[in-house]
Amino acid sequence: MAGESAREMARRQREKAEALARSAERWERGAEGESATAEALALLPPDWTVLHDLPWPGRPRANIDHLVVGPSGVFVIDSKNWSGTVTLRDGELRQNGRSRARIVAAASQAADAVSAATPSSRPDAVHAVLCLVGDEVPTGNAGKVRVCSTGTLVSVLTGMPVVLDVEAKARICQEVRSVGWGRSAPAQAPLSVARTSGNSRSSGGSSRRVLSLVLGLGLVAAAALLAPRLGPAIAHIITPSVPQDSSTTAGDPSTTPADIAGTWRGDYACGKSARGTLDIKPVKGSDTKVRATFRFGPSNQNPDILTGSYRLRGHLTGGVLEVEPTRWVQQPPGYVMVGFRAPVTAPKAKTIEGDVTSSACQTFTFRR
Repeated sequence: MAGESAREMARRQREKAEALARSAERWERGAEGESATAEALALLPPDWTVLHDLPWPGRPRANIDHLVVGPSGVFVIDSKNWSGTVTLRDGELRQNGRSRARIVAAASQAADAVSAATPSSRPDAVHAVLCLVGDEVPTGNAGKVRVCSTGTLVSVLTGMPVVLDVEAKARICQEVRSVGWGRSAPAQAPLSVARTSGNSRSSGGSSRRVLSLVLGLGLVAAAALLAPRLGPAIAHIITPSVPQDSSTTAGDPSTTPADIAGTWRGDYACGKSARGTLDIKPVKGSDTKVRATFRFGPSNQNPDILTGSYRLRGHLTGGVLEVEPTRWVQQPPGYVMVGFRAPVTAPKAKTIEGDVTSSACQTFTFRR
């Protein structure tokens, strides 16, 4: 048939073009995911060092999306901008029902490579993290890899125990720079005045303006204010503190989620004191799991706090309540979510007191 060979060539070219378009779309989604993670990391306290888009030690054709060094250790972060439904059950990560075990294994291998390339780091201080873009993202462990979202990333990193002192962090950063892995992107100060010049580097190589934000919100959480609302002096008065581990305070192991169900109101501290409301509900069919909604807004002492709310989920185990944020319901510009931890001292307890799981915040007290 006349023209058959030309039509066949056109078909092949069209298939190649469609394949290239799909590939380009995947790369673009990946770049957007890395940029979203970079923006989240910009909210870390100033004693954290953040590096983006580094060569994978020993694998010239592979890269590490983000490497972070802070008091809680060294974090090797792989960004994923996945579509569809992501689940994490019994340590198995799935996307749209498909196992992502290979992605998890690669993240773990990257952390092992970084550990081997930084002699000053302890093996137990180097952590693999999969950071997923989106609100409906589970938080937990897939094997040795920590899974979280861009919304919970900061609370996951800062909520871990302190394992590195200033000297250890400096040695590790020097080892990274000595092999030419990349340049640091200074972490965002949690309570700093707005910058009048300069940019924050994103992992895609482009620079974008990042507002100076207050890291805060939680139950804990939320006295975060947009930095332009803060006076210059307060930025130098308030220093981030590592939250105490409330699990060291005895909780009553006989308490159940039903015992703490209901509405709790009170005060919390994230640089400034503020007020909020936490609604706790047990998860049906579980003896330990809970869901919660946290609402916050202005107080008489701090009328500049904006109104917002978000969802949390967690568990009450051994008398200790631990809750991590999952998604926003109403997000004020520039605010981030963090979780909280508290012992419940009795089934009929009228008060819960604990720690905000972020090094930029302090404690809370809530009452029925």
